[in-house]
Amino acid sequence: MPQRKRPYVPKIKGCYECSQRRIHCDRTHPNCKKCDAKGISCSGFGAAWKFRNSFSPGTKSLKKSSRSGKGKGQAFVPTICSTGAKIPINNERNRRDSDPESSLRKSSIVSPNLGSVSPGKLFLLDYFSKNIAPEMVIVDDHNNGWRHMVLPIAHRDELVMNAVLAASAFHLSSRKGSGVQDATQLYTLAIQELQRKRSIDRYELETQHVIILTILVLLVALMVNGSSDFPIVFHVLQSALQAIGGDSQLAEGDLGQFLLRQIYKIRVYGAPFISQDAGTSTLMIEGQQSFDCLEYYRHLYPVYFDSFDRIASLRQQAYDIYLYRASLGDDGTPSTHLVEDFKSTLEQIPEGSLGEHSLIWACFIAASESHSLEHQLFFDSFLKRQFSRSGFVNILRALDLLQEIRQKRKSENWTKLLPEPQVFIM
Repeated sequence: MPQRKRPYVPKIKGCYECSQRRIHCDRTHPNCKKCDAKGISCSGFGAAWKFRNSFSPGTKSLKKSSRSGKGKGQAFVPTICSTGAKIPINNERNRRDSDPESSLRKSSIVSPNLGSVSPGKLFLLDYFSKNIAPEMVIVDDHNNGWRHMVLPIAHRDELVMNAVLAASAFHLSSRKGSGVQDATQLYTLAIQELQRKRSIDRYELETQHVIILTILVLLVALMVNGSSDFPIVFHVLQSALQAIGGDSQLAEGDLGQFLLRQIYKIRVYGAPFISQDAGTSTLMIEGQQSFDCLEYYRHLYPVYFDSFDRIASLRQQAYDIYLYRASLGDDGTPSTHLVEDFKSTLEQIPEGSLGEHSLIWACFIAASESHSLEHQLFFDSFLKRQFSRSGFVNILRALDLLQEIRQKRKSENWTKLLPEPQVFIM
């Protein structure tokens, strides 16, 4: 008699680490017991894009796993401009692992085709994933859109690809002997392509998303190398949004929501570096929108509510400090009590804890208002520690600007000095 076929039993997938070790995974949440026993950081369960931890010239595809722990009708006109000087960096990253307790969200990004991507580009994409994307979020995990949305789009869109490569190359070029393609050339390629697509209102929503995303990545690149091109690219973003009819036109889909969260934050943080008037009006009118990123993470990880609450408090205190100083003119009384309150709140966040690196802008504002040597040294130390973590040259520019502010404190309101270097500090 014919042999009966066994009934098909679907294979239950375990975590990525157990699958690589070819052992049965017990699928215990949030970390499987076998990973815990080996002292391995368990990735959890589900599917999301994850780049290899090490680059191999023979890489042909991405691994899939979860990651835990780490007026309309107007045209906008980008301008080609030069980038800032290269500064050597001694960057020892002090990456923190986080362990968010949530299930993976399914990505709507299609699988990229890596067949036409050169090894050099793959290296820079992987570099962005490991060295830049983690600095742009409070919790670095599978919900990090700078990795899991931006990079798959870069694989299929040359405009986003060039912007991402530029950001990575700028970070690498600040180190001696990096041997990568010239960062300025990559940056210029992205700007030139933006010029060709300056009539943004003529494109469908998907292309508009890509154009806005490219501008945001270029702003990150300018943070990485501390360039004085910030006001130009910031105004390109503003004019692009105006041309498509405002922020609300981007709200469709996961990518649109990601873009809006970044725009709200960058616009509020960036305005004080454009002018005092822009900073004052934007903080007063749009300040609340900048908390959307925090609300996003509060919803995902309620277990970290206390941490998010302190971060929100420090941001609001920084807004109050800026508005206090801007409203008083050049002869205002020092707000030492506001700075002391800010310092006391910051000290409740242990060094190296979740989200500490997201407070660079807020601490820079508090440092600008600091009059006592104790406060100045405290905030300088914080900023230097964040530079050691990320290697973003804009933090060095922030420290230089603080020295200038302290020298001119008696003659000029520091809120008027912030736009002078034309650098984005965040």
